[in-house]
Amino acid sequence: MGQDNIIHFNALRGRIKGTGILRTRLFDLDETQSVNFPLINMEEITGRFVFKLINFKSQRACLELKTTAIDEIMRINKLVVFAKPIFTEYPG
Repeated sequence: MGQDNIIHFNALRGRIKGTGILRTRLFDLDETQSVNFPLINMEEITGRFVFKLINFKSQRACLELKTTAIDEIMRINKLVVFAKPIFTEYPG
């Protein structure tokens, strides 16, 4: 993907285990745009991957994963962010 491409970030899939609620946010580099993923209820034993849909367009993005309560933990074994370039340069 080129440096000036506009990218459509559309999903997150991962093997996430733990306790509590995982809060996930995707934002651009200046934090002027952001979108929150649906909350993920984590379990210690899970036999499936988590798959969450999202709709976010930007040149670059940062992914924030966090828990907010005391004694909540997370283990991420695999994480895939689905993205597709939609424009080759910024319009204008």
